[in-house]
Amino acid sequence: MHINPEIMDLIVKAIFGLLALGGVWLVGYVKNALKEKVEAGQASELDRLIYDFVAAAEQQLKKSDPTGQYRKQYVVDMLTALGIEVNAEINARIEAAVYSINMGEKALK
Repeated sequence: MHINPEIMDLIVKAIFGLLALGGVWLVGYVKNALKEKVEAGQASELDRLIYDFVAAAEQQLKKSDPTGQYRKQYVVDMLTALGIEVNAEINARIEAAVYSINMGEKALK
Protein backbone atom coordinates (compact mmCIF):
# COMPACT_ATOMS: atom_id res chain seq x y z
CA MET A 1 0.00 0.00 0.00
CA HIS A 2 1.34 3.39 -0.99
CA ILE A 3 0.40 6.62 0.85
CA ASN A 4 0.44 9.83 -1.08
CA PRO A 5 3.42 11.96 0.17
CA GLU A 6 1.19 15.05 0.41
CA ILE A 7 -1.24 13.24 2.67
CA MET A 8 1.63 11.89 4.78
CA ASP A 9 3.03 15.44 5.06
CA LEU A 10 -0.37 16.68 6.21
CA ILE A 11 -0.65 13.91 8.81
CA VAL A 12 2.84 14.68 10.17
CA LYS A 13 2.02 18.42 10.38
CA ALA A 14 -1.25 17.65 12.15
CA ILE A 15 0.54 15.44 14.69
CA PHE A 16 3.19 18.10 15.35
CA GLY A 17 0.45 20.72 15.67
CA LEU A 18 -1.38 18.62 18.25
CA LEU A 19 1.88 18.01 20.15
CA ALA A 20 2.62 21.74 20.15
CA LEU A 21 -0.88 22.50 21.39
CA GLY A 22 -0.48 19.92 24.15
CA GLY A 23 2.85 21.47 25.11
CA VAL A 24 1.31 24.93 25.33
CA TRP A 25 -1.49 23.57 27.53
CA LEU A 26 0.99 21.73 29.75
CA VAL A 27 3.17 24.82 30.24
CA GLY A 28 0.09 26.88 31.17
CA TYR A 29 -1.12 24.22 33.57
CA VAL A 30 2.25 23.92 35.31
CA LYS A 31 2.61 27.71 35.49
CA ASN A 32 -0.81 28.09 37.15
CA ALA A 33 -0.15 25.23 39.57
CA LEU A 34 3.17 26.76 40.63
CA LYS A 35 1.60 30.21 40.97
CA GLU A 36 -1.13 28.82 43.24
CA LYS A 37 1.44 27.02 45.37
CA VAL A 38 3.56 30.17 45.76
CA GLU A 39 0.51 32.30 46.59
CA ALA A 40 -0.65 29.75 49.17
CA GLY A 41 2.80 29.82 50.77
CA GLN A 42 2.78 33.60 50.85
CA ALA A 43 -0.70 33.64 52.38
CA SER A 44 0.40 31.18 55.04
CA GLU A 45 3.47 33.30 55.86
CA LEU A 46 1.30 36.43 56.01
CA ASP A 47 -1.14 34.73 58.38
CA ARG A 48 1.77 33.68 60.61
CA LEU A 49 3.13 37.25 60.67
CA ILE A 50 -0.28 38.68 61.50
CA TYR A 51 -0.79 36.13 64.26
CA ASP A 52 2.63 36.96 65.73
CA PHE A 53 1.95 40.71 65.60
CA VAL A 54 -1.47 40.27 67.23
CA ALA A 55 0.07 38.08 69.94
CA ALA A 56 2.78 40.68 70.57
CA ALA A 57 0.20 43.45 70.79
CA GLU A 58 -1.83 41.38 73.24
CA GLN A 59 1.24 40.73 75.35
CA GLN A 60 2.44 44.34 75.41
CA LEU A 61 -0.74 46.40 75.44
CA LYS A 62 -3.66 44.39 76.79
CA LYS A 63 -3.65 45.90 80.29
CA SER A 64 -3.37 49.49 79.08
CA ASP A 65 -5.72 49.15 76.07
CA PRO A 66 -9.11 47.74 77.09
CA THR A 67 -10.81 48.71 73.81
CA GLY A 68 -8.15 47.18 71.56
CA GLN A 69 -7.68 50.37 69.55
CA TYR A 70 -3.94 50.65 70.22
CA ARG A 71 -3.37 46.93 69.80
CA LYS A 72 -4.99 47.07 66.37
CA GLN A 73 -2.90 50.10 65.46
CA TYR A 74 0.25 48.27 66.58
CA VAL A 75 -0.53 45.40 64.18
CA VAL A 76 -1.37 47.81 61.34
CA ASP A 77 1.87 49.74 61.93
CA MET A 78 3.95 46.56 61.94
CA LEU A 79 2.40 45.35 58.68
CA THR A 80 2.76 48.78 57.07
CA ALA A 81 6.44 48.85 58.07
CA LEU A 82 6.84 45.63 56.06
CA GLY A 83 5.19 47.26 53.04
CA ILE A 84 1.89 45.42 53.44
CA GLU A 85 -1.17 47.50 52.64
CA VAL A 86 -3.88 46.91 55.22
CA ASN A 87 -7.03 46.48 53.16
CA ALA A 88 -10.31 44.68 53.89
CA GLU A 89 -8.72 41.24 53.34
CA ILE A 90 -5.80 41.95 55.69
CA ASN A 91 -8.18 43.45 58.24
CA ALA A 92 -10.22 40.24 58.16
CA ARG A 93 -7.04 38.22 58.74
CA ILE A 94 -6.18 40.44 61.71
CA GLU A 95 -9.63 39.91 63.18
CA ALA A 96 -9.32 36.16 62.63
CA ALA A 97 -5.99 36.14 64.48
CA VAL A 98 -7.52 38.11 67.36
CA TYR A 99 -10.40 35.63 67.50
CA SER A 100 -7.99 32.70 67.42
CA ILE A 101 -5.95 34.12 70.30
CA ASN A 102 -9.07 34.95 72.29
CA MET A 103 -10.31 31.39 71.84
CA GLY A 104 -6.97 30.08 73.08
CA GLU A 105 -5.97 28.36 69.83
CA LYS A 106 -2.37 27.82 68.84
CA ALA A 107 -0.54 29.76 66.12
CA LEU A 108 -0.80 28.69 62.49
CA LYS A 109 2.79 27.48 62.18
